[in-house]
Amino acid sequence: LGLSLGERLCSLEEGAAGSGTYTRHGYVCAALAGCLAKTSEDGALPVVSVVRDAESQLLPDVGAIVTCKVCSINSRFAKVHILYIGSTPLKSAFRGTIRREDIRATEKDKVSRVLPASVTA
Repeated sequence: LGLSLGERLCSLEEGAAGSGTYTRHGYVCAALAGCLAKTSEDGALPVVSVVRDAESQLLPDVGAIVTCKVCSINSRFAKVHILYIGSTPLKSAFRGTIRREDIRATEKDKVSRVLPASVTA
């Protein structure tokens, strides 16, 4: 079963939140895209989890070094497509935004010269 981020999985009366989930307004919801997994022990409420398929898309984390293609620029930000995470090419590009205020202080003077070829964030 393919799940998307934020999808309601069950009520808290039907199951407990496990890894890859969170609770909101009495429901267990998917915290990431993946497949549903339920485990139960000794008649207790099943623990509902979301697991990623081993073949699923690699996702960038905070602090990850990525290679992007700049798609558009305005005075406040650049819109990019993330093509690589580290040295691993992605199956499909992620969209991203780099805000001008997020660029390192030591690099701000270079932004107008560097864009649109690349941005250091």
